[in-house]
Amino acid sequence: MYASAADLLRLLSVPAFAYGAYRDVETRRVPDLLWPPLLVLGLVCLGLEGWNALHAPGAFAFRAFALRSAVSVVIVGGLGAFFYVVPVGFGGADAKALVAISVLLPTYPAYYLDGFVLPHVPTAIRVFALTVLTNALILGMAYPLYLLVANALHGEIASVMAVGKRVPVADLPHEHGSLLEDRDGTRLSGGLDLDALRMYCRWRGVTLADLLCDPGLRDPATLPADPNDP
Repeated sequence: MYASAADLLRLLSVPAFAYGAYRDVETRRVPDLLWPPLLVLGLVCLGLEGWNALHAPGAFAFRAFALRSAVSVVIVGGLGAFFYVVPVGFGGADAKALVAISVLLPTYPAYYLDGFVLPHVPTAIRVFALTVLTNALILGMAYPLYLLVANALHGEIASVMAVGKRVPVADLPHEHGSLLEDRDGTRLSGGLDLDALRMYCRWRGVTLADLLCDPGLRDPATLPADPNDP
């Protein structure tokens, strides 16, 4: 494999992003400690790439690098910070990942593998973080369509068929998201956060089956004197 020193260093971030994706899928929680090292690595790569561009032949090399880096860090990174402060469909980890990517990959990396170059199709602007953002938005907008079609094919016709899927009650402790309807199909006002339900069960030291069988466990007067760590 042939690549610049900055691009080779950027490969160190791949296991970190893979771990963050795994934690996000499994627990919907990504440790905050994951992001500072990626930002530091991004700043180091940014410095190396800037130094190379400054000493590259031609006056336009550094200007192109500076412009692409500014678009990545200011626009894409700024959008990530905005999405973190003002939730608009982006989770907190998603927003932090976007900020990290804006610093870590402001320009397109290049990896040469026996005559084959990756990425295979760079964009005209050549701002890699912008490509990540647009791809994420396209996939995010396609997901409701997927849910709509999948639910229709399974005969699950409901007002929430574009934003949810039917889940067996027994599977609720292992699912993430919000409960939109009860088992009778009645719409729940505001939904029920399944992560909050899971934390409540851990806090009380009971199971979902216990809550279903004994409504008295939902009474605040029955809370234990020394609850568990949720």
